[in-house]
Amino acid sequence: MEVEYNFLLPFQCLETAQRVGVGGKGCLNEGGVRVPQIWWMPGRFEGGRWCNVPVNCIDFLPTLAEITGSKIPQEIGGTSILPLLEAPDQKEPAPRTFVWHYPFNLIVKDPDCDIPLPLTPHSAIRIGDYKLIWDWHGRLLLFDMTADPYESNDLSKQMPERCDKMLGELKTWLEANVDPHYMPRRNPDYKAEDDPRPYPFKDWSGSLTE
Repeated sequence: MEVEYNFLLPFQCLETAQRVGVGGKGCLNEGGVRVPQIWWMPGRFEGGRWCNVPVNCIDFLPTLAEITGSKIPQEIGGTSILPLLEAPDQKEPAPRTFVWHYPFNLIVKDPDCDIPLPLTPHSAIRIGDYKLIWDWHGRLLLFDMTADPYESNDLSKQMPERCDKMLGELKTWLEANVDPHYMPRRNPDYKAEDDPRPYPFKDWSGSLTE
């Protein structure tokens, strides 16, 4: 008796792949946001293949809809990644923008600081190959994710125009999509002379925190 399998199994890890680079859970470096995603469908998607094109968890619904021929509301975000599942060796068809926002102080050690301090609230945006991390304490870190997947070479000083442009796009997205309640606020009791961090505080927030 032959059994015909007609099902699809998508899977995404909930924990971060901390060995891919700096950071861990709750951090917007690759070690905190990059997780594996697996799709299995007998007779449709062959096993043992790998794709390096970044995708998002919100791509699940549009992808499932295209595979099953279903319709989804237009307001649903995400992009169908069916072309990548069918041909994972192809390059990204068009650069995508990904945004992350983590407005909390974490009780963990900042991966970029030798002092045992918590990581401050931070936001990030990736456009194509470039990713900008905005530490709300004042740092801007820019990385070329294709040439430097482990985020070891900060390009913010070498590419100030790109850095400023990406920060502007990030702030525009945050203002349009994040409730003011989830925007960090400056501590009114903050004193720069008492801050042990090796980098000074700089407020880039502008109208986001007014």
